[in-house]
Amino acid sequence: MWFDIIKSPIYIGATGDEPQGATDNQFQYLNVITGGQIAFISTDGNARAHFHFADNHWELSIFEIKKEIRRKGLGEDYLRELVGELRDTEEEVIDSLIDKLIDDRDDLAREVDVGSPYFAQMDEMITRLESARPPLDIIVIHIENARDWWVKMENKGIIQGIKG
Repeated sequence: MWFDIIKSPIYIGATGDEPQGATDNQFQYLNVITGGQIAFISTDGNARAHFHFADNHWELSIFEIKKEIRRKGLGEDYLRELVGELRDTEEEVIDSLIDKLIDDRDDLAREVDVGSPYFAQMDEMITRLESARPPLDIIVIHIENARDWWVKMENKGIIQGIKG
């Protein structure tokens, strides 16, 4: 049914089935991953979203609601909550990503020749993050189904575009 598809992950990555990290009804970053990724979970721990910094915008690569509460019309509310948390902490998130990339680059320098193309890529990402001016657009990626639902979210201004 189309309703199941809307609430399914946009992209199935290497993360577990259950959101992790919810404490005291607050959002908590699941991971800050090299390459500019950040993840949030909802205050009740029932939804999660992963955002990736790319070309001066955020790409939303995972939006998922726990299976047992799908088909209840909660998708838009959870999406608003998770996007709202990103917006409320966007400058802090960007600063954290920069710090993480710098640390990762320094760790890599101890193991790999600094002439490696990885360093140039990391430096380029750091430069783009440093020049980012929030609020950045949020573009949904890896959509295989439920395009109409995502278009509705774009028309409501929750996201700013769809790719894929």
